[in-house]
Amino acid sequence: IAYTALDNALKNIIEKAKKDAEKSKRNALLEAKEKSYKLKLETKKEIIEATKKEQKKSLGKILVYHTHTLEEYADGTTVVDAGNDLAEKLNDLGFEVDNVIDNFSVDYNNAYASSRNYLSNIDLTQYKLVIDLHRDAAGSKIIRQLEDGDYTVVKFVFSTSNNNYSEQQNLANKISANLQDIYDEDFTYDKGILHFNQDLSNNIVLIENGFNTNTIDEVKNSNTKIANAILQVFEEED
Repeated sequence: IAYTALDNALKNIIEKAKKDAEKSKRNALLEAKEKSYKLKLETKKEIIEATKKEQKKSLGKILVYHTHTLEEYADGTTVVDAGNDLAEKLNDLGFEVDNVIDNFSVDYNNAYASSRNYLSNIDLTQYKLVIDLHRDAAGSKIIRQLEDGDYTVVKFVFSTSNNNYSEQQNLANKISANLQDIYDEDFTYDKGILHFNQDLSNNIVLIENGFNTNTIDEVKNSNTKIANAILQVFEEED
């Protein structure tokens, strides 16, 4: 009788172990299937998002650079930070953006010669728009207070004697038409410094986004408007 009880106990232990093993196996299989499904779902989402981004890359290329690379805003950020933000917003809207962060201001007095050398060694015809992004200087805080926040003042700067001035002004006018709440009058010079390199291509524009007294948040607010204004111009052309 004792042996029979022991045998039964062992049988019960073995049966329970088998059931537990089968249950663990089923759970592991279900978990593996669930992970596989989630992985496939995530991969599908990534493929869809990547496809959408590629499809959006149809508005053309834009070049962003900064002749006065070290120009700072009130919070210590620079025009390069402003350019990074603008490039990201343009990219999100469907442009392919080459964002140049090279320091052309190692020798400030020769900054335009330095950026000119860079521009002269690339194919500018591949770009719909070339932006030399700067900031202006002021002795006091200058902002545009709109209902949804504070914005910088935006200006265009031209060399009027460069052979592309008429086309550049026309392009800038189209952009500024969509920036009326933050746009200020243009700065014009006869030649400026090396024509601000605007003689190299008919689609180069020099944009002043704000002043040294502005913060990067104010700059970014204006960047959103600038990017959308550029989008509107090229969507109308297409």
